Amino acid sequence: MPIKFVDLAGVLTVCWAVGSGSTLSGVEMPKKQVDQRARKNPSFGNEHTFLPSGSGAKKLEHKKKRNMKTRNGNENREDEGNISRLDYELSSYGDLLIRAMKPIRGQKQLLKRLYSDVSEVLEKCTVNELRRAVYEPSFITSLEVLSCYSMKLFCKSFNFLPSSSICRKLFDFFRIFKIVNISLSTQGKKLAAHFISKIGIDKFWMLVKKVVTSEKTSKMQCVSYGEVLLLAWKNAVKDGIHTLQHRLERIFMDIVYYALQHLHYNKKFMAMLESFGKARSKQIDAMIYRTFEPNLWRCLKAANETVRYNACCLFLPFYPFVSDDDIENAENVNMQQGIIIDLLKDDSYGIRSEACRRTLFILSTYFDTFPFDFIKQCLTQIIDILSVDSIVSVRIAVYEGMRDLLRCGSALNACERALKCLFDNKGINDRCDHVRLVAFELLNALVGHRFIKLSEVVKMDRILKVFALEESDMVRKEIAKLLLPFYMKPGLSPDEVIRRIIVMGRESEIAALSFHHIVVAENLMSVEHAVQHEKSLVLAVYKTLRSLEGIDGCETDETVSMCSEATMCETFIEPIQDETNEKFELWRSSHLLLNCLVVMWLPLRLILDDEKYEKENENLRRLLTKLFKFAFLRYRNTSILEAVMHLGKTLDDWKEGRVLVLQEL
Repeated sequence: MPIKFVDLAGVLTVCWAVGSGSTLSGVEMPKKQVDQRARKNPSFGNEHTFLPSGSGAKKLEHKKKRNMKTRNGNENREDEGNISRLDYELSSYGDLLIRAMKPIRGQKQLLKRLYSDVSEVLEKCTVNELRRAVYEPSFITSLEVLSCYSMKLFCKSFNFLPSSSICRKLFDFFRIFKIVNISLSTQGKKLAAHFISKIGIDKFWMLVKKVVTSEKTSKMQCVSYGEVLLLAWKNAVKDGIHTLQHRLERIFMDIVYYALQHLHYNKKFMAMLESFGKARSKQIDAMIYRTFEPNLWRCLKAANETVRYNACCLFLPFYPFVSDDDIENAENVNMQQGIIIDLLKDDSYGIRSEACRRTLFILSTYFDTFPFDFIKQCLTQIIDILSVDSIVSVRIAVYEGMRDLLRCGSALNACERALKCLFDNKGINDRCDHVRLVAFELLNALVGHRFIKLSEVVKMDRILKVFALEESDMVRKEIAKLLLPFYMKPGLSPDEVIRRIIVMGRESEIAALSFHHIVVAENLMSVEHAVQHEKSLVLAVYKTLRSLEGIDGCETDETVSMCSEATMCETFIEPIQDETNEKFELWRSSHLLLNCLVVMWLPLRLILDDEKYEKENENLRRLLTKLFKFAFLRYRNTSILEAVMHLGKTLDDWKEGRVLVLQEL
């Protein structure tokens, strides 16, 4: 059951007041709690279940009046923006329209009432009143302000400013967890669309242009004005008012012209056209073709780079352009496909970047409708040429666009071949770290793909070599995220995980060490999983070191047994490197696992210092202390001494370890 924000604000205010010792006057008990108390105690809230004395009756009456006054005061404060039916009937439509411009609680309900009486509003309101309503941003982009107003009351009770950062964070928190419902109201847009007939189409367009070209106007307001004009056009088509329909289409042509030509405000005029792309239908497609045709085609071939870029930003999102005439559509198909190819080859890097990203999205959306030659031309230009472009933004666009093509089931074969060619060219070896980052993000999108395997696109040894040489922290984190499902999958047994870590270390020891450090430092795995893996490393190192001398190393319990003093008095002689020597391979594996253990323990110990991990911290430190004593006393003259000393310095009983070291020295 969804929680209403007003109830939540009241409950939180009560909790705060109780915690601070302040009084609770003026706070209304939530209805749900009252009902629960009434069920538990039938006499609760029912004054007829007992007969009070004369003085008791007076007190009860006084208490009732006080509660009623408090409740009325709360209702007046909470419903400050609401309007009763009587006030609505007695007020003039001009006053109601002014009230509907204010972003307060009850605005949406008032707009609904005004829209139901739209004919009377048009009859009794003056043109200036209607123009003022259209000019007001809160009238066009009206929100469901119940939640906003309740948020203000909540913040006011805690002495927070509604515009403060903490208020905004709380509001975002409640919105994310669906405690409040935030939605745009369309009633203001519908009313404004009806106002056009009385204001006059030309005067309305002049007013909109004035608002759009203002520095204070946001993109959302521009989108809302575009929706108003589109609603007016739909109403004109529905009612058969062809004159208004044609005049609105002339305005749409002006919007397209300003979006293509105007240097300072072209993005705002483009925002006005966004609603056209979201409401595609046969009628709207034909209207889009008619309104875009006079300016778009010639601007796509303009000599000015800015005009061509603006035309590109309009052409690709609205592709395909479809008219009423089937013969004209057949002629335009090849022309529009030729334009896409030309944009991919344009001299402007901004156009190449935008065209690359949008073309791959278009291919993923209409893949089955395109001829094979066109698909081959596009992918050849993108994979073979644009992926090695001298401009970084163009190369980034290639990898970002390929993620759209991955989602197209019809393009699986073409996508797999394109990915192989893409990563054979440069891919993860690009000289720019931003390009390498998006390349690994693309590879991460392949993890878990049903038909395209990561190992068929790029070999794991190449990834590990790049990981070992990578300097960018963001790229290293993305690589570690990519390797995590392959080497430390939650379903694998501890022995299998250790075996895979050894295989990784044989390919690149630096990659294995970096991997163990990053997965903990960047919170890529849970603390519990990290602790279990650390314990597995401790036991694996201990068993491997003991097996080198033929000592039974089959302990499976977490308590590592200590060798006798006589056994540890002699130091171990490190084996000589030999590919056929099994003892050397065991020594190399134990050295690798010990290094991985140490680099993973360094960030993990800072996390385990938290009180909630006290038990895990104690158990793990006990195991590490025993491993340190065993490794130092037996292997202090070998190459693992450095890792052992790093491990000892991080333990709690390092003073005891220092005494041990000094005695041996």
